[in-house]
Parts: sequence; C-alpha cells; structure tokens
Amino acid sequence: MAVDSILAIGYHVKKTGNQYAGERYSKKRQKGAWICMDTVRKKMPIGIEDFGKLRRDGFYYVDKTGMIRDLLQNPAEVNLITRPRRFGKSLNMSMMKYFFEPGADAELFRGLEIMEDARLCGKYMGKFPV
Repeated sequence: MAVDSILAIGYHVKKTGNQYAGERYSKKRQKGAWICMDTVRKKMPIGIEDFGKLRRDGFYYVDKTGMIRDLLQNPAEVNLITRPRRFGKSLNMSMMKYFFEPGADAELFRGLEIMEDARLCGKYMGKFPV
C-alpha cells in the first residue's frame, strides 16, 4: 500500500487510502522520519493555579516537582520562595499541598520527577496536614 506524505507546519499528515490522518511531530528528523511527540494537543493553563485541576484536565505542565525533594533534603526553619509575578508561586504551593496532604493522589504525580524517588514518596507523600 502506497502512503503519500505531506509536511505541514508542525504537523505530519499521512494520506492512507481516501483519508488524511494528522499527528503532531517534532521538528527533529531521526533516520529520515519525523518523530511523533503526541497526538493530542494539550491546553494552555492560563490563570490556573490548582495543581490537581492542571494535571487531571490535561493542561501543559512544566515539571517542578524536584523542588519538593530539594526542600526536604535541605531543611530550613523558614524557606523564602521569591519569583517575579506570574512565575508559578501559587501553583508550586498547590503542588506541595497535593503532595503532602493526607489522602494524596499518587496518580497526579505519575510520570513526574518526584516519583523517581520511591523512598522519599513513601516517607513524605500524604503524611502531613497542609
């Protein structure tokens, strides 16, 4: 079966039979083929500062869960988190709330950096009232 291919901006469209199927591809070529990044376009989280909503509803999220590990490995009496406006301070506090709060949902953190440290998750996840 012959397959015609058309490269559109950011998308690779394949013609199979009488139908066109489009998937988003990265701009890097590997061995002459375009690499599929994902087939579903995620939503932009404009104004969303609730970590649970962000993860459950499939918004883009830059993984900052390593900050939890850094805070636990370098304890201090007071931690000051300074960032310019609109840099995710409230979202990071929400992320920590979802991590430490009793009844924490591990599914929200699946695939994120913090889940690579099973010992830390077992010791701290869902163990503290926030």
